[in-house]
Amino acid sequence: MDSFQIFAAVLTAMVATYGAVLSTINYIYQIKQNEPLLNISLSRGFMLGGLDDSTYLFFNISNKRNRSSTVSSIGLTCKELGNSKMAIMAPHGNFPMPHELKDGKSVNYWVSPSEVARELRSHGLHGKIGLIAYVNDSIGNYYKSKRFDFDLDYWQ
Repeated sequence: MDSFQIFAAVLTAMVATYGAVLSTINYIYQIKQNEPLLNISLSRGFMLGGLDDSTYLFFNISNKRNRSSTVSSIGLTCKELGNSKMAIMAPHGNFPMPHELKDGKSVNYWVSPSEVARELRSHGLHGKIGLIAYVNDSIGNYYKSKRFDFDLDYWQ
């Protein structure tokens, strides 16, 4: 083998390695682009200087990505409801729905746990259940929270 053939072989190997690295970087970027845009959590609490001394269920929705998304609806579900979902039609909150959530921002909505318990009991549920909050965005994506323990019998 002469020096030109060695140079060509080394150059070919370098170009192939460079292409493989670029392809891997592009693949990782595409995976990152497909990560969930919104994050939702469900918690229980009360507000100081708020409406009253009542306890509420809080939906915190945050936008984790570098582009805005529109929150179109929120609700609750649990395995005991099967595939049914309980949409929260008029939650209290910082902003009315639909709400455009800019990148890196969050929004809170809240509902009465007594109203939630009353509605779930009307569907035959009782005792302790695992609620899961959900949010839908304007392009049809569906995001779920982690399970939240909720005692229907406590909230009369």
